[in-house]
Parts: sequence; structure tokens; C-alpha cells
Amino acid sequence: MKKYDGRVKFVLKNAPRGNLDESNSKYTAALWATAAGEQGKYFEMYKKMFDNFSDLRKNSDLPIQLAAELGLDTEQLKKDYNSSKVRALVKKEKDEFSGLRSQGMDRLGIPKFLINGKEPASRSVESWSALIDDLLKK
Repeated sequence: MKKYDGRVKFVLKNAPRGNLDESNSKYTAALWATAAGEQGKYFEMYKKMFDNFSDLRKNSDLPIQLAAELGLDTEQLKKDYNSSKVRALVKKEKDEFSGLRSQGMDRLGIPKFLINGKEPASRSVESWSALIDDLLKK
């Protein structure tokens, strides 16, 4: 991001594996992060949820504790978590990810990195830079 300051945009999308129901901690983590995004703290909450994911199953209050650490309005966060807007967005992003198979992208490991819809040959900085440089020339 530093190398391409102002010329590229980083987008993180949710693609929780499994069913979209409350018993799936991957789904609930995606909902909490997306709800935090309504207050402008998606990336911060995503990182906290990712770093503490193993504790999520054991502690259902953890997302609220993490949100409080981030200075979020926890009552609003709960409302957003349960909102149809947040749930529809997570479902849409999961569906987009699932649709990658039809585009010939068989390796659907998480996290999945795409640059302008293209998958880099590897996860090396050199591979990413080559693809980005080529796209910026166009």
C-alpha cells in the first residue's frame, strides 16, 4: 500500500465458511466486523476478531468487549449486528466468493487475494507488484 500510495484501494470482503447461522462463529465474526464498519471501524474489529478467534466460541461477550476497546457504541453495534443490512452484505460477499469457482478459480483458500479480479501467481510482493504495475499501465 505504501508503494502505491493513493493509486490502489484495498478491499476486504467476508466469505465465512459454513452455514449463515448463529452457530457458525465464522459467520458471527463477519457480522460483528461488518457491524463495526457501520461506525467506521471494520478493519480494526476484523483484526481484533481474527486475533482472538479461538476465544470467540468460548466467550459470546467477546465481540462487545473488543468493540468497547475500540471505543465503539456497543448498543448501536448490537443493533447493526442484527440488522438486515449487515446480514445481507455478509451474505452477498459470501455468494460472490462462492461464485469464483465458476470463473475458474479453483483454489478457494481463505484468505483469497485478488487484484482487480485477478489472482496473483503467488503471494510474493514481487508477484503482486508485477500484476499491479501491469494494471496501472492500462
